[in-house]
Amino acid sequence: MRKLLISVIIIGIMSSCKKEYSDSFYPNDSLSFNDTTWESSYTYSKGFVDSLTSFIRTTNNIYTDSIPVSGGDLILNDSVQISFPSYAFLDSASGSVISSGTINVVLTLLKNKGDFIRNVIPTESGDSPLESGGSFYIQLSHNSKPVRMSSSYTVRFKDVSPNSAMSFFYGSYKSDSSFTWVQSTDTSNKVSIWYDTLANPIGYRVTTKQLQWINCDLFITATNLVRLNVLFPLNYTNKNTMVFAVFKNTRSIIWLNPDYTTKSFYADNIPLGTSMTIVSVSLIDNNLYWGYKDVTVSSLDNITVYPSQVSQSSINSFLNDL
Repeated sequence: MRKLLISVIIIGIMSSCKKEYSDSFYPNDSLSFNDTTWESSYTYSKGFVDSLTSFIRTTNNIYTDSIPVSGGDLILNDSVQISFPSYAFLDSASGSVISSGTINVVLTLLKNKGDFIRNVIPTESGDSPLESGGSFYIQLSHNSKPVRMSSSYTVRFKDVSPNSAMSFFYGSYKSDSSFTWVQSTDTSNKVSIWYDTLANPIGYRVTTKQLQWINCDLFITATNLVRLNVLFPLNYTNKNTMVFAVFKNTRSIIWLNPDYTTKSFYADNIPLGTSMTIVSVSLIDNNLYWGYKDVTVSSLDNITVYPSQVSQSSINSFLNDL
């Protein structure tokens, strides 16, 4: 009887050890960290995007000021200036000219690569990557009501190497969570080089009536284009993870689309040989996870990234250094 009892105990121990060290993956469905199910929808849910950006977005690149309806110049920081014409502010609802008071101005500047990721604003038009000279979101209001422009205003912002080939683009949401840039066909929207008093190029001058998201961009042209594919461990899905490709040599940030069929993230029309950093940001159980991998794109790549849990301050440090 004693021998039988010992045998039962040994068998039990061996069985438990075999289960503990098994290579098989047994998700615990009660924990979202082990949720490996992908959403069949092509785009991310707005709820996930809003939740994630609430963790990683900062206000360091947001500037607020006011201007009289008679117009004038605003210097928002040492690198951004806006000039408004006189009495060119219209009530958005009625279209009537606003003749008294002040106009509140809020500008969000995206200049560093990390700022584009924080705001989930990629530099691409459709499926084509863009190089950005800098982007900003401008919102005007009068007595808490939206305002639009009847004539053009001018934004000047500094850049160390302004490119005269840049064109005017405006932002458009393809869905609640999917953003693209559209090249303007309106000739009144202009991008030119901003010069100092000594005729040295110091940045860009953008002239437009357009508000909200505006940008100066150029298309990245290349003949050898490939699809970029990125894989993750099973519990990083399109319900909890966003993936970006950050180009090393240009201000270009591509948002990788989730592929439900292959359970991967991808981007088309990527120039072969591009040096870039794959960046992933995940929000699981209200914890942040960060993935990071430097790559050079080849035609045969299936890149795998392994994220790890990080603090909010660590992610902001990573984004500042991109």
